[in-house]
Amino acid sequence: MKKGFVPMDPELKKTIEQAFREFDKDNSNTIERNEIKDVAQKLGEELSEQEIDQIFKDIDSDGNKRISLEEFINWWQYGKLNQMEKLLKLKLKAGSIADRSKFIRNRIT
Repeated sequence: MKKGFVPMDPELKKTIEQAFREFDKDNSNTIERNEIKDVAQKLGEELSEQEIDQIFKDIDSDGNKRISLEEFINWWQYGKLNQMEKLLKLKLKAGSIADRSKFIRNRIT
């Protein structure tokens, strides 16, 4: 194990995976542009193509135009604030992501 590495709490990892599944509607184990757009629209949000581009720039580290669970977890822990975070907050408020008390990220209030 790397020095300074702190393993992720299993409950937090489970919550992140549940959040990921909220976006991965086709169960492909990746999040694609249309899935982000669909979730946004269902929440009453309109994302521009530029905003979606920025989400992928920030999260899709391998550039394959899909967000994997690993990339999502890395973004969750270390990533920049972007429109994806706004969508997660809206999903939380709508109650569509499991148990609110477990949906913890240090910068989501």
